[in-house]
Amino acid sequence: MAASKPSPTEAEVSRNEAARLIAVTPQRLEQHVRDGFIVRSGRGRYRICDVVHGRIKFLEAERDRAAAGSGDDLRRTKQQEIQQRIAIRDRSLINFDEAMAALEAICGLFLAAISGLPAQITREHGERTRIEGICDAVRGRLSTRFAEVMEAVRAGKPVGGAEPEEDRP
Repeated sequence: MAASKPSPTEAEVSRNEAARLIAVTPQRLEQHVRDGFIVRSGRGRYRICDVVHGRIKFLEAERDRAAAGSGDDLRRTKQQEIQQRIAIRDRSLINFDEAMAALEAICGLFLAAISGLPAQITREHGERTRIEGICDAVRGRLSTRFAEVMEAVRAGKPVGGAEPEEDRP
């Protein structure tokens, strides 16, 4: 009696043939075996259907893992956006333009207060002129420094020796 040919589901191949069948290296095939995706039928032998099914299981697992990762990123982004909206509503986070407007208003009030000092200090014309000169010099230096600080803040540069805060995850 002649030996019968094994059915396609029972046919076995060597390690190199199995790797070629699913277009991977023999080392990658062994990794699939270690990870439990492909089962050996014997020493260095693999059933064709087990190799193909194992590779499909691996690819499905990779796809699911990638989909879960992108879902996690989306959830994390949504959570950050929600936290940002709450911080804006609670006024613990303000718009950059609002912050700059507040800084400009405070600087303007401070410089105006310095301008009014000579009249508050004395009515004597000579002394008042001398104090106005001092206040004008101080106001000029402060005005220049305020402008430098505001420009640094706009550019995200360090101000007054402090480093800008890094974005935190």
